[in-house]
Amino acid sequence: MNTRLHFFIHAEGPVAFARSCENRNIPQAQLLVENPSAPIHKHAAYLSASRLHGEDAALFFGIAAGLGYKNNAIPFLLAAQRAGWKTARGEDGEAMLFGISGFLEPRDFDDSDEITKTYLMPLWDSWWKVRDAFSRSVLPRSLWRFSGIRPSNHPHRRLGALATVGRNFSLLQKQIREIGEKGFLHFFEELEHPYWTRHWNLSADPLEKPLALVGSDRATDLLLNAYLPSLSPEAAEKRLRAIRGPQPSGILERASVWLCGDAPPVFLKSAWEQQGLLQLYRDFGSIGAEEAWTKIQGAA
Repeated sequence: MNTRLHFFIHAEGPVAFARSCENRNIPQAQLLVENPSAPIHKHAAYLSASRLHGEDAALFFGIAAGLGYKNNAIPFLLAAQRAGWKTARGEDGEAMLFGISGFLEPRDFDDSDEITKTYLMPLWDSWWKVRDAFSRSVLPRSLWRFSGIRPSNHPHRRLGALATVGRNFSLLQKQIREIGEKGFLHFFEELEHPYWTRHWNLSADPLEKPLALVGSDRATDLLLNAYLPSLSPEAAEKRLRAIRGPQPSGILERASVWLCGDAPPVFLKSAWEQQGLLQLYRDFGSIGAEEAWTKIQGAA
């Protein structure tokens, strides 16, 4: 038995101690399910961004981090913030996002095919005018992660999606006002880009068929991690319990094995269950039992 930490919800009767096969004490932690931490933490982050940049910008920055996935959430957020909310919505938004991300390099342009050059030319014309002024804002290449990423999730392609979101943000707002979360999902599932719906990255050959810029699972993930945190914790909890979660990702499968072993994750159908497990895994999954116990006591 390789249990490192024992979670429980209800404590009834006398205090019980969890022991391993070797009779070693296993640290225990009670989960307060009536006080959901994930919605509260994410809502607090949204409120902080709202106070600094405004509600619309906070939502856009949340979408940026979500499109960056776990490997590139930080550089995506930095690119969005450094480009600026107003600029990201304007005609030069795509050029600024790609320029500040460090994805507009002369050698890349020279080595591109004609289709890619046609796409990059207006971006270059715009970025070239402000390149020197923003030279200190350009993200270092070492900040980006390209390995271990599915082609459809390449940072070039997702940055093109983010630029498209900024350019069409008023439509996103309209659909949210009219039909709430359904409008949010519909917006992303219908999102298109003349170049990026047919390319993986700036150096790849064109795809034979167009591919959704943001698939349904990613749209649901953005709903959970960018849109719902903009609601009150109570409203977010209610929606999380009602929404079916996306197809389990690699990190969710690892979290399930970490908590349940080889048992089938039959309880991971709702977004609420998935988000709860991910929160546990992020808080305690990569640390040892003693460290986890110390962390739990410090949060008590």
